[in-house]
Amino acid sequence: MISVAVTNNGAELEFGAPKVLFQTHMQNQYSISHEYDVSPDGQRFLIGTLIGESKAPPPMVILNWAADLKK
Repeated sequence: MISVAVTNNGAELEFGAPKVLFQTHMQNQYSISHEYDVSPDGQRFLIGTLIGESKAPPPMVILNWAADLKK
């Protein structure tokens, strides 16, 4: 997670150098959806992280499931 200082100088914005705040182990770092949120006061983060290796089984896709309901 990084921060960048932003200064408004009238007609344009100036951006400072990025600074690393802390390391994360987010589940999907390149997702369009965000796996984190910031508190309204900007002082805390809530981040979905991975802890250890995933023990979850791989996803299963069931085709023609409606036909199984009729049995």
